[in-house]
Amino acid sequence: MTWFVLLLLLFSAPPVTPVPDPAPAPPPASVRPPDTHPVVPDRAPVVPERPPHADLTERHTRAVAGGASLTLADAVKKALRGNADLRIRSLRIAQARLDARSHKAKMLPILKVESTALFWNDALEIGFDLPRELLDMLALINPNLNASIPPILVREQFTWQTSVTVIQPLTPLLTLGAVLDLKKAEIEAARVETRMERRKVAAEVENLYLNALKADGYLQVLDQADLLLETQRERVKALIDAKVAIPAELARIDAAQAELDAQRARALSAILLSRQALAYLLGDPLDRYYRLARPGDDAAPPTVDACTHTALRERPEFELLRARRRQVHEGRQAQKWDLLPRVVALTQYKFSEGFGDFEPRNQWFAGLALSWELQWTEKWRELDKLELVERELDLQTEKAERGISLEVSQKHLELLTARAVLRARQAAERAALVSHETQVKLFGEKLATNADVLTAHTDWLRARVERENAQWDATAAALAYVRTCGR
Repeated sequence: MTWFVLLLLLFSAPPVTPVPDPAPAPPPASVRPPDTHPVVPDRAPVVPERPPHADLTERHTRAVAGGASLTLADAVKKALRGNADLRIRSLRIAQARLDARSHKAKMLPILKVESTALFWNDALEIGFDLPRELLDMLALINPNLNASIPPILVREQFTWQTSVTVIQPLTPLLTLGAVLDLKKAEIEAARVETRMERRKVAAEVENLYLNALKADGYLQVLDQADLLLETQRERVKALIDAKVAIPAELARIDAAQAELDAQRARALSAILLSRQALAYLLGDPLDRYYRLARPGDDAAPPTVDACTHTALRERPEFELLRARRRQVHEGRQAQKWDLLPRVVALTQYKFSEGFGDFEPRNQWFAGLALSWELQWTEKWRELDKLELVERELDLQTEKAERGISLEVSQKHLELLTARAVLRARQAAERAALVSHETQVKLFGEKLATNADVLTAHTDWLRARVERENAQWDATAAALAYVRTCGR
């Protein structure tokens, strides 16, 4: 029973109390610090942290303050007045007009003036001796007769000669007239090409204008998202003060705010870049900023049939084909007239001084000159080539008509699709907004978490941005459809 006795002794023994560590000895009096008040360093003023997009925001604010109002119609007019490509086209039209004038001048008479003035080493004379038999016969008749021929003056030491020639083409007038009509057709083609370039510039202005407005709308969406996020931050702070939520919940909001700051930086950059591209296209300095107005799209677009009919009548592509056809026709006509002999009328007047008796002082003539180069094979080959070009233009016209009909149908379908997508995006935005409001109410009743509210906020932001993009896509589709009609 020894073990039983040992257990009784173990449980009946008093508890052992731990011995505390010895207190540290006080420092000697010689090293004790002086009894003074503690020095508290002054606190530096709290400087609010600058947002990541502060520089872009300041630049955007300055640009908006100095910006001028600009509508889409004014932007198109301004671009058409100052666009460099259009000015280059106008110079080409002027060159074509000068070329036509030079060809028109070829139909006028050709005036040719030639004059020479020469100083010789001496005068030139020619002497003639009579035959001996003739002299003997004359001596028998009259011994005192001095039968001799004085020298004949061929030219003096100084001679001067001037001739004036007038040449009037006759049969070449037919060829020159056809070539002149060809040049006029080239002028018309240059004008049509300028119209096509104007349409291209107008389309570029519309796209840049809408992109700039889209960037502005995106920035407004981010402003609304910031307000909603700041409201949620105040709710969470109130719950943290009430000891209902933990401070870590603010980290979620800070992360969402950082994402919004990044999106805002991209939006500000897009706004500034779009304004620079628009200023470049308008011919203004790149730092010129515009306050843009939303284009009106209340007018109902024309039907597909009406749009196709207008496009086939007014689109510059068909005017260009007609101008090309006229060029080919006039080129063939010029080739045909060139097969005829070349007959010209000419007259000349010549004045001579110092040439003696062999050269009349005044002389003139008038007449006709004919020349004919028989290059039938080569000229007929050129006619055949022009005929093939004319047939090719017929096929291009047929292709253009079918292509315009297809383009009008596609643009109309894109317009209908863009409007349908817009209605769907609007419904999605309304649903996302209702979901966000519901999560906010549930959060206020402690039935939803902060993460649920932030998720609903992200879903709303995505739906809002998609609706904004769909709205501008519908506006761009409407403008593109109207432009396809040729108006």
